[in-house]
Amino acid sequence: MQPESQSKTLRGNAGYVPKKQRALILQGGGALGAYEAGVFKALSERLSPLEDDRQEGGKRQHGNLFDIVAGASAGAINAALIVDHVVRNKKWEGASDVLWNFWQEISTPVFWPDNKWFSNGWQFWENARKWQSDFFGKFVLPNLPAGNLREENLFLPYYFLWPDNLGPLASEEAARRYWSWYQFAFMSGGTPHVLSPGIVQPDFRFNNPYNYLVRYSNAPLLMAIKKHWDYEKHSIKTSYDKNEPRLLFVSVDVKDAITATFDSYEKENGVWKTEYAHETAGDSSDDDNDGRKDTHVIEYEQGLGIGHLLTSISSHLRYRPPDLEATTITEEGRDRKSTTLKKKGVRYFWDGFYLSNTPLREVLQSHRDYWHKIRNHANTLSATTAAAISRAKETDAATVPNLEVYIVDLYPTVERDDFPRDPDGVQNRVGDILYHDKTKYDQKIAYLVTDYIDLANKLIRIAIEQAKDRNTAESEIRDFLETADPKSKKRNGKERKYGDLLGGRFDVEKVVRIELAADDKNDIYGKAFDFSSGTIKQLLDKGYSDALRYV
Repeated sequence: MQPESQSKTLRGNAGYVPKKQRALILQGGGALGAYEAGVFKALSERLSPLEDDRQEGGKRQHGNLFDIVAGASAGAINAALIVDHVVRNKKWEGASDVLWNFWQEISTPVFWPDNKWFSNGWQFWENARKWQSDFFGKFVLPNLPAGNLREENLFLPYYFLWPDNLGPLASEEAARRYWSWYQFAFMSGGTPHVLSPGIVQPDFRFNNPYNYLVRYSNAPLLMAIKKHWDYEKHSIKTSYDKNEPRLLFVSVDVKDAITATFDSYEKENGVWKTEYAHETAGDSSDDDNDGRKDTHVIEYEQGLGIGHLLTSISSHLRYRPPDLEATTITEEGRDRKSTTLKKKGVRYFWDGFYLSNTPLREVLQSHRDYWHKIRNHANTLSATTAAAISRAKETDAATVPNLEVYIVDLYPTVERDDFPRDPDGVQNRVGDILYHDKTKYDQKIAYLVTDYIDLANKLIRIAIEQAKDRNTAESEIRDFLETADPKSKKRNGKERKYGDLLGGRFDVEKVVRIELAADDKNDIYGKAFDFSSGTIKQLLDKGYSDALRYV
């Protein structure tokens, strides 16, 4: 960070584009967010800020440790605490301590699994299970009738009650974690510093007494956050010209089932807003019915506040879903121009991890949009087309910095232990599959798109160079690039031109994935809810040691 007096002189330098920037992407995972705090501590100690080529008084300006910090759910909390500290203190030093202290503060001792009686009792059960299994294997199993008797209809309901199908007893450490999260999730006291006691919602729609939800309030968590980010006094509103990092939250619009990205950097015309669109297909046989598009615009002139963070950290079990005021622009009919309606209302949101627990796509799109369209004012058609032709002719300078990405993955991709067979193991693996980092496919697609763009640029260059009249050839190519025929749409639902597909591209130079180990034999399904002091300390320490191996 640079002092305010220095950073002011850098404003308005729209022509400058750094060669590379660095992004940190933090997943959601409840209590597993403590692992990210450990990772960030190690990265803070080992990584050096990227150099910034801007000159100030003849001296090179130092860049940020991370230019973009993005997150969903628990990752959004960590991202907010990091950026708030950096902006208010104008330095990165101390940000890792804020995260470390926060996770220690919201952890809590557990009254049962952490005492010697639990340990002694579990050892007794381990010995009893071993004796039972040995006895059945030696004396009962060999004497069962030949054939698959246990899978006959008469005996099949009791299939998992045979001693050799019980499976191994959990380790003492796994049992400690399991009963810790069980205490937090199902006992009357709630989760101290995180969630209120359960709020039961009966089923009055169908009058089914067995169908109900146990909801929660995350007000205790907000109070814990406020100790480190005074969100009532300090919203987060950052600027590249002030050498400040960019903060991104990812949430899910409940009604439209699409992601919304909240951004601490300004958009066009100096406005802070989030804009996203949902399209409904029309009847292709009816020329007058070409579908409907709803564009939602949420403005936040004061910057990102606790209301925006709430949209990213509140699951469907929050007793009242977070909402934000929005302006919805509805376009219907042929080419979306026959009917336009602007209406104010509220949009409801759920936790970002439901759709984008690793928001790499949102980071890449936001990065391109800021530099190509806002920073370098290439949001006009002519500017975009000119940039595309210049790049094809290899005469342009980059309009978007390349990116170096660090991703913290809280859910293991590969199951390195035996195939899960017990109820907790099966549910745990399902959770890992649902929420693990799926961006490797996105990364492959990004590289593939880059290859296609390089191919298109080379073909354009060859066409211009081989043409008898280069000016005519370039004019025809320019007209073609200004054609609006591509099937894909922009993030805000607007039509793309061919020139949009070629302009503003950049390379992802490096992706570093730091993954919470997949070979943890003490892993449990409820790991996201285990806020016990012992588990949080383990996660902090493990995140720190794991990250050191990567950097």
